Amino acid sequence: MPRLYSTREKYLLIIVTVFYLVALWFVFESLPENEGFFDFEERLRNSKIKRRNIYQEDVTLEELEDNLYSKNGYEVVQVTTPVPTLRFIQEPTCDKKYRNNAKKQKPAKWDIISELMTWKSEILGALSYSFDGVSLHHAMKEHELNDKSGLIVGSLIPWVEVLSLKHGASNILTIEYNKLNIEERFQDRMSSISPMEFSNNWEKYMNTFDFAASFSSIEHIGLGQYGEPLDPIGDLREIQKIRCVLKPGGILFLGLPFGLDAVVFNLHRIYGPIRLAMLMTGFEWIATYSSETNAAIELNKVLREDGTDSKNQYTLVLKKI
Repeated sequence: MPRLYSTREKYLLIIVTVFYLVALWFVFESLPENEGFFDFEERLRNSKIKRRNIYQEDVTLEELEDNLYSKNGYEVVQVTTPVPTLRFIQEPTCDKKYRNNAKKQKPAKWDIISELMTWKSEILGALSYSFDGVSLHHAMKEHELNDKSGLIVGSLIPWVEVLSLKHGASNILTIEYNKLNIEERFQDRMSSISPMEFSNNWEKYMNTFDFAASFSSIEHIGLGQYGEPLDPIGDLREIQKIRCVLKPGGILFLGLPFGLDAVVFNLHRIYGPIRLAMLMTGFEWIATYSSETNAAIELNKVLREDGTDSKNQYTLVLKKI
């Protein structure tokens, strides 16, 4: 004869069953595949994570999914707090993880100087970020380089060198990690040297150059993006090195992203009033140029914008004092 449950046991069984169903409901509610209880995408939109950045508001999980997680191979599977639960969209193999750990230097393309010399100066600027390099053309147009010798820092494609020659420079030395294949017809006006060799022989070049130019290079130095050692003031050190080899009164054309001071680690820095004050020490500020107009622009205006999203480049013209 089957055993009969007592009234107390029946109540306990009912209570346990209710607790089980409630727990099961919570489990299903948290899964993205089950949208019968709550819409998963709605939860992504409504879930926010605080950011302690004076320029930024709280960010939603939907924004993180679209602009950070998915672009780096992750997706949100559960809206959990305080840390959301993610999974790999396609988990990389261990072989790929280790091979990508050692970054390779991009090859320099220097066998196109003859072709670039036929381009208009305005078009050469398009070889940089969008057309921001046109600001360098505007700066050199107002501060001519006739019969002057120059130093170029960081140039995988020789658009800065060609632009300098087109504006009258007589001789150019480029500092570059790669061995550059300079066409024979330009070897009397263009040469290259590795950073190590240049550093070991810096006294030879002290107070030598009439001008120096660097576009979208300084802001990366010391952040480790290219495998170099981390150096919080690597950019400041590099500018002072350049200052050492400029003649008194020498001109520095410096292409940088401007805005409110920030570091977009480990990609680049944004230069605002705080860091520019250090960067410009030892120089007299002459003018600032953009890609949009031939005339110099007001520096104060562009330093009030948040540049972390756009990275607009401008060209500073500085004079060694």
